[in-house]
Amino acid sequence: MDLQGFSSIFELFASFALAYIVIDELTDNPFILTITEKIFRKYKAVDNVFEEIRQDIAGQRKSITEIPHLQLDSTLHGDYQKNLDRMDSTETKFESSHKEIRKIIQSNYATRVFSHLNCYLFLYCLTMLFFGGVYSSNEWYKSDKNAGAAFQSRLDTSLFFFFSISLAFIVLGWAFDSLNKQKKLSSVNKLYGGEIINGFVFSFLVFLVAGVMALISFYTRMKFYDSAGLLLRGVLIVGSILLPVFNFLIYIWKATSRADNCKERVLELAEAFKIDYDSELGPVRQYISACAYHQSKITVTSIISTELGKTKGKSKNKDKKNK
Repeated sequence: MDLQGFSSIFELFASFALAYIVIDELTDNPFILTITEKIFRKYKAVDNVFEEIRQDIAGQRKSITEIPHLQLDSTLHGDYQKNLDRMDSTETKFESSHKEIRKIIQSNYATRVFSHLNCYLFLYCLTMLFFGGVYSSNEWYKSDKNAGAAFQSRLDTSLFFFFSISLAFIVLGWAFDSLNKQKKLSSVNKLYGGEIINGFVFSFLVFLVAGVMALISFYTRMKFYDSAGLLLRGVLIVGSILLPVFNFLIYIWKATSRADNCKERVLELAEAFKIDYDSELGPVRQYISACAYHQSKITVTSIISTELGKTKGKSKNKDKKNK
């Protein structure tokens, strides 16, 4: 077993880590929140409430703009602009409320730790591709098996140091990426969150330390286990492969857990907003109903007048014929 056979996994997670960083930096929504919303649909009930409100507002606006207000009586005509202004005010309030809900949801994913860990993992995956290339290009086996075994042992030791430091850094990041701990602002949390030093710079510095230790262990011929121990090498290689995989899975779990803790409170707020909007739009609905009733009266009166006119016309024609 060697790393070269798993190069596609490292390429995949290097691409994923880079995509995550780019999306997280260029958009308002954290990438992990996007996954929670679009794939796991954790906030679908909240979205449904606001979509219902949005459609209701749009429907009431369409109804009120289609009213032939110039044909209304003086009272209804005078109230037309007032109700139109109420619709504008309600729409503005709706947008403000929706932004407030979005802000609450986004604050639940406010930590930057995952972006910084992905910066490290991007560099980590590239390094693992380098290790895989070095392992596969070892030509010592063909000419001198002892020298080849020694070279393999040095590579294993170098990989062991690099992986151990990377594992410690990533696991600490998992542990300290907590919203509750962020409120306490511990030193480690500030460091991972980028409040003491830029998080991407910190990740790069840790990567440099891991790389330097890997080089030192290789050139000083440190040896922690016999390279003939295939089981130990296999465990090291499997661990190296699984680290970026577990990082992704753990953050999916963290994202869904945070959504489960947040969505009930957000849904209650959304429902409260809906009740408020129903109250806001009540007078508008009454005005639209009154206008519809007024229009129906005009229509009925017009029909009656038309029919009476036809009846009178027929009577006159009969009188002329009789004469």
